[in-house]
Amino acid sequence: MNGALVYLTVRTVRNRLRYRASQLRRPRYLIAFALGILYVVGLFGGERPRPLPETAIVAQSAELLGAIMLVGVAAWSWTFGSERRALGFSPAEVTLLFPAPLTRRALLHYKMARLQLVILINVAIWTLLLSRQAGIAGWQRAVALWVLLSTIALHRTAAALVRRSLVEHGAAALRRRVVSLTLAAVAIAGVVSGLIAALPSL
Repeated sequence: MNGALVYLTVRTVRNRLRYRASQLRRPRYLIAFALGILYVVGLFGGERPRPLPETAIVAQSAELLGAIMLVGVAAWSWTFGSERRALGFSPAEVTLLFPAPLTRRALLHYKMARLQLVILINVAIWTLLLSRQAGIAGWQRAVALWVLLSTIALHRTAAALVRRSLVEHGAAALRRRVVSLTLAAVAIAGVVSGLIAALPSL
């Protein structure tokens, strides 16, 4: 990514943190922050919960629940996803970055890097919350969460771009995406048929 974009990202994060810190001067934000700290201390200061027994039923239930959630996220992205949020630039970014001598690839890398900042914050939070659970090591859980959230974010972005292209170009976009749409329809049919076959055991 361009050095100027790295500088812009670092300064943006720094200014946002300084703004959040300045809000702690207000009593309501300070009280909310103190309650959050007390919650985290209470969460990690108590007794360690007993891990669930490692049985096949528990493992299969967790795997099924995770698969259903991922399918739901993908279906929501394709059905109700917002095209406006896909790699959207703010008015200030449009004013400052678009006239600048930057390639489209550099702008794309900039938005992906900003997206990764949000993902890494979520990874840190969920790794902290799940650290008391038995299972894999903390760094392995963090890597798994990062891969999962990054894949979901990229999928949602791609789905939004495809939806936007279909809206703007209509039949021409459909003709260009016959293969991908056919594969998507086959995948959806496979998921539906698998759920129907699994209904008795569920």
